[in-house]
Amino acid sequence: AWLRFESMRSNQLFKEYFVRKTYQSLGNVSSHRVTPLIHTK
Repeated sequence: AWLRFESMRSNQLFKEYFVRKTYQSLGNVSSHRVTPLIHTK
């Protein structure tokens, strides 16, 4: 059970990292709208 929890947590971290990278590559214009969403999650 612990191993499953660990992999779920690392998956979440990877997803957040991937989402941030995706939003960054969209450019500064959309980042102004998107950054607050990332920080509130």
